[in-house]
Amino acid sequence: MLKEKHIQLESAPRTLRFPYPLKSIGYISNNPPLSEVAHTFPDKIEINLRLSKVQIGQKARMRLDGEEYALSYPHVVVKIPQSDYIYHELDCRDVFYFCYPCSQYDLLKQLGLFSPPLAWNISITPEVDQLMARMKNYLEVSRSFGSADRLDIICFQLLAELLLMKHQAEQIPDDERETIMRIDSWLRLHFSENISLEKLVTKHGLSRSSFFRAWNKYCALSPAKHLLELRLQEACRCLRETRLSIIQIARLVNIPDPAYFGAAFRKKFQQTPTEFRKCAGAD
Repeated sequence: MLKEKHIQLESAPRTLRFPYPLKSIGYISNNPPLSEVAHTFPDKIEINLRLSKVQIGQKARMRLDGEEYALSYPHVVVKIPQSDYIYHELDCRDVFYFCYPCSQYDLLKQLGLFSPPLAWNISITPEVDQLMARMKNYLEVSRSFGSADRLDIICFQLLAELLLMKHQAEQIPDDERETIMRIDSWLRLHFSENISLEKLVTKHGLSRSSFFRAWNKYCALSPAKHLLELRLQEACRCLRETRLSIIQIARLVNIPDPAYFGAAFRKKFQQTPTEFRKCAGAD
């Protein structure tokens, strides 16, 4: 049974000045099949998520703004104002959509929303699923205080997830790089701890030689120099923003030898920690 909900939000009260206010939002369950339907999209920008569960290999075929598309489900379609659309074949589907006014065109263009392709496959990740569930909850109370503001923000978060999927699909898969970036991410979070590089490398399924080969391919500094860089940058932040002593800061960033800390700091910044603090106006 067809079920449709659509809510206009342009006149909904808002407290925040979020730069991407929605025009409308809605969803359709069991949208019937279409075949060879042509029309020109009206005066709004629509992000349309098609969430059908269809047989493996079945696709939605359409022509969007002069380009042909054949996509499996689920996928997203960006509808541009005054553009021509031909739906060659669409299966029965569930649809979730949110729309922006044409006044948002330039802002959304800066995000790459209108760059080809205008339709691409997506995954219903836990993040996407959670955002859609939250949106449906706020649709029930769309005129309550803060609900329109929250819908603006949640839809923008969902748009960001969809665009990241679009850009990720354009990237050449590189498992080696992803592994190194995960290690780098871990180092950036745990740099102040005692780190066993051997254990970290083994945990990520690499040998010592393959790790160093891959690391040198993607990173300008050696792991040891990169770690020192992270610690010295944190020392700078502490010198600027805290009243901790220099010895306390050195211990905090896990460079407990004051002489080595001072020498490394001066080599990097051409100033002693004391001179840096004075120039930063922390004293």
